[in-house]
Amino acid sequence: MSEAGFDRMPYVILDFKREELINGIERAEYILPHEKIPKHPGIYILPITFGQDDELEHWFWKVHRHKNVGLFIDEGYMVPVRRGLRALLTQGRSLHIPMTILTQRPTGCTPFIHSEADFHCLFPLNDQDDIKRALRHCPRDPVVHPAWDMEKRLEKYHARWYDVGEDFSAELKPVPTAEKILARFEQKLKPKRRWI
Repeated sequence: MSEAGFDRMPYVILDFKREELINGIERAEYILPHEKIPKHPGIYILPITFGQDDELEHWFWKVHRHKNVGLFIDEGYMVPVRRGLRALLTQGRSLHIPMTILTQRPTGCTPFIHSEADFHCLFPLNDQDDIKRALRHCPRDPVVHPAWDMEKRLEKYHARWYDVGEDFSAELKPVPTAEKILARFEQKLKPKRRWI
């Protein structure tokens, strides 16, 4: 997320669990579902709680009408699978609504998350059904895509990456520390100097 284009367009993070790292982004602004969709570049945090399914559905349709806003959803299995989310997943590219959805339970998510994805990143999973769901749209031939050789155990915190459009795969190393990630957010969110 720290490398996303939030310095060029608004990005909203749906925060279901009050994630410490997300809430550590100093220049992020908090919004509520009934408020207008942000117009200006930046990071916006939308705290979501259980029982807000109707509000979230209505909010997804506001995003659909607004266009030009990125979404980052942690714990994607917690998003209610209704028409608003499906519309964003299937039409979001043409509406300039990039989406990043994370989940530890692929079977708990709508299949549209997997079938409409441009990229897949897979960390080790334990449940066999989750593994099967995650692999349905990813490379199967370990000769062509050695990073996706499921017989090979990944090192701790490594992941498998697949670019669907380019048919390119790689093994990803661990992400930087939380401090480095927050510093990257701060750097990209810093107001630009204007010369007169």
